[in-house]
Amino acid sequence: MKIDLQLQQLGVKRYVGILPAAGLRVFGTSPQDVMAHVNQLSNKLMQWMRADYVSDDSPVIVGGSGRSGTTLLWKIFNAHPNMVCGFETGLLFENVYLLQLFSFGPRVHNSEAYLRKTAGNHPVPVEEMKAIFLQCRSQAQYAETFFRRCASKEGKGRWAEKSPANVYHLDSIASHFPKMKFIHLLRDGRDVACSYKSISDYPFSQCVDIWAKSTQAGIQKRGAPWYWEVKYEDLTQYPLETFQALFDYIGERFERALLDQFYLIPRPAYLREPKHDGVNKPIYTQSTGRWKQEMSQEDKETFKEMAGDLLCDLGYASSNDW
Repeated sequence: MKIDLQLQQLGVKRYVGILPAAGLRVFGTSPQDVMAHVNQLSNKLMQWMRADYVSDDSPVIVGGSGRSGTTLLWKIFNAHPNMVCGFETGLLFENVYLLQLFSFGPRVHNSEAYLRKTAGNHPVPVEEMKAIFLQCRSQAQYAETFFRRCASKEGKGRWAEKSPANVYHLDSIASHFPKMKFIHLLRDGRDVACSYKSISDYPFSQCVDIWAKSTQAGIQKRGAPWYWEVKYEDLTQYPLETFQALFDYIGERFERALLDQFYLIPRPAYLREPKHDGVNKPIYTQSTGRWKQEMSQEDKETFKEMAGDLLCDLGYASSNDW
């Protein structure tokens, strides 16, 4: 895990190392002093993140490309009477933001941005997050304890976690949570690329690359006992049959009322951005095939060159003649 450090001199024997990704500023009397303290913190973090721990829990883990419908699953799982689903916590893989859990003291300015965001998205306040950290000898144990606390506070018995990036860390997650049920959500990459393009400044080629890399990372695990994949298009076009199969896989009861009511649950503040509007209405199919209206001929040629074969392998096209 790479930690970006920007060193600045503030005055005589006064230096600061800025870790922008971690939201930290580390102070010292010399560049060497700052570097030594940063290295000490990063070494502690790596040891903690990689410490052995095997959980007996059976969490539901969701991953896949962003803009593929993972937030829809998050909302439905949280509406289930026995499930609480974490929202993009980054707790299941190596994450530089986790430095905020133990980087305190006169030499460190901690923005606590990650802690406050995570606490704002879950029923566990920052101080309780810190207290849980002091009880746990590894990241995996911390994740287990944090999510168990979330479930307990909601009066539910099972936890889940949805982060698109989970798809890149499945071997590591499975080593700590061997009883997990992983759901790989697939979606037509042309629609995903158009969706990314509509909410970001990414060039179209980068939108395609994000979809292709994350999708390939997931399908490499086909055949693992904990792996199951579902297409976004099936969730939206055939919701009853598809969600029944999904809940059978994870071992939870499914009732139609879940699909009739999930969007009525008040959305929290962190999901009030326009890009999340789709999870606050009944399941709909209007976003399927959006590429037909939104992709230019140049976009189509870019996609075919970068990921046309993958699109065919997944059954979204029979050839590159589209």
